[in-house]
Amino acid sequence: MGGGRNGDRDPHLEMGILSSDPPPPATARQVVKRTMRLPVAHRFRLAWRLSRDPKVPRRARLVLLGLFVYLASPLDIIPDFIPVIGQLDDLLVAGIAVWWFLRICPPDVAIAQIERLETTPLGTIGRLLPWVLSALFAALFGLLVLWLFRHFHVN
Repeated sequence: MGGGRNGDRDPHLEMGILSSDPPPPATARQVVKRTMRLPVAHRFRLAWRLSRDPKVPRRARLVLLGLFVYLASPLDIIPDFIPVIGQLDDLLVAGIAVWWFLRICPPDVAIAQIERLETTPLGTIGRLLPWVLSALFAALFGLLVLWLFRHFHVN
């Protein structure tokens, strides 16, 4: 366990700066923090990669599949035509599904995928995605305001 030229101990190991112990295992909280630092396009790629990774348990992948089917389905807990509340149930279900997925998915597998994505440069679409999504949400909000104005406007 010597680290110096003369076989003496490495002073960094003795001071605790360097450790021969393996790093502690990753936690779901670390996965969430690092995921939130990823660009939007990489977050979608992360979900795609984790849903296809054989190291992720099948029941975790089924949660993502169930979320996709629920969001694509016209049937909702609260119908979407009810302004604001209709979309909040989708957010609630998505939040629960992501929470459940993170509880089941091995954090080390997710961290490994995040590390790969952190070194992957964004393409043109990846750089434009936040702008496109922002414009889409702004247009939907504008349509909602217009609908509310027409529906509740008294002449």
